[in-house]
Amino acid sequence: MPLDLEVLERKATTTSNKKKATPILLVHGYWHGAWCWEETFMPYFAQMGYDVYAVSLRGHGNSPLPKHQTSLWSVRLADYVQDVKTVIDQKFPVKSFLIGHSLGGMVVQKYLEQEDPDHSLSGAVLLASVPGNGMSWTAGVLDPLRKHPWLLLKANLTGNLLGLVNTSDLAREYFFTPDTPQAFVEGWVPHLQKDSYLAFLDVLLWKPVQLDQVRNKKILVVGSDKDKFVTVDEFHATAKAYGGEEALIFEGMPHHLMVAPGWERVAEAIADWFERAYE
Repeated sequence: MPLDLEVLERKATTTSNKKKATPILLVHGYWHGAWCWEETFMPYFAQMGYDVYAVSLRGHGNSPLPKHQTSLWSVRLADYVQDVKTVIDQKFPVKSFLIGHSLGGMVVQKYLEQEDPDHSLSGAVLLASVPGNGMSWTAGVLDPLRKHPWLLLKANLTGNLLGLVNTSDLAREYFFTPDTPQAFVEGWVPHLQKDSYLAFLDVLLWKPVQLDQVRNKKILVVGSDKDKFVTVDEFHATAKAYGGEEALIFEGMPHHLMVAPGWERVAEAIADWFERAYE
């Protein structure tokens, strides 16, 4: 039986958009939940005329774990992909847009491998996403290895990576920029949670996305030059692999493109792409 996942909803606040029948599903990244979209992307796209949904993957936010999984530690990346499929099957009788942030971007890519023709997407946005070939040598692994080796060692020995980001200084370093308001960063940290260590290993060592099953789908890769997890070259490589347009890079912005100062520019660019993708 499918899980009763937490899905936040924001209905379109205008009927002027002829494409309002195309809903948007937002997929969060590691340590997060559906809550991370509530104050920015959800109201923005609702005002643009879209019905917007944000899922909390199993064990995140108010989404439960299934009975056979007693802790988040045992959850695999494939389980998160199944959660997205469940929401799309249950909620979207029409084509939809997907936006996946960070780990959520990898979840979206793996979903596209097995996309149900009856629920094919109008388009997908990989927002500061893990590359399709995993994280083995990305900045997200090398940067903490160089700057915080003991934190990384402890995280791997305990199977709990929350210690890499659960202070305001660390959250600012990896998610935001030096000029992000301190009050905002401090308000963000308490919401962060433990995540699946096995899912992290899946992303680290996961077999590459099967490009022949995903190429030629409508995919937009969005990144930034201050991202501490993925490099600009990796964003462009992902875009090239899918045969689409060049990655859209926002200068001076961090990993959390959906909430950091200037997020409106990111949302506007995605909305413009949705208009073109729909045509």
